[in-house]
Amino acid sequence: MSLLQKLKAVLTRGNRPSYQERVIAEAKELDAKLVALTSFIANSPLYKKLPEAERRRLVRQSAAMFNYASILDERIRNFQ
Repeated sequence: MSLLQKLKAVLTRGNRPSYQERVIAEAKELDAKLVALTSFIANSPLYKKLPEAERRRLVRQSAAMFNYASILDERIRNFQ
């Protein structure tokens, strides 16, 4: 990567270290997946047809994803 390309990369990411950019990208991806899962649980007729044990696993999965998203959000809010 040339010096100019490196400079453009730094400027376009708002001078954040690359690991912070990866955390932000991960949080965005997780948020999209969490929205899709919670929508499936709340609105899909297929969800209601699943065995109860599977529905419970999906609810537990969404809770774990929510906790993970909360941790990522806290990390992002505390980036220097």
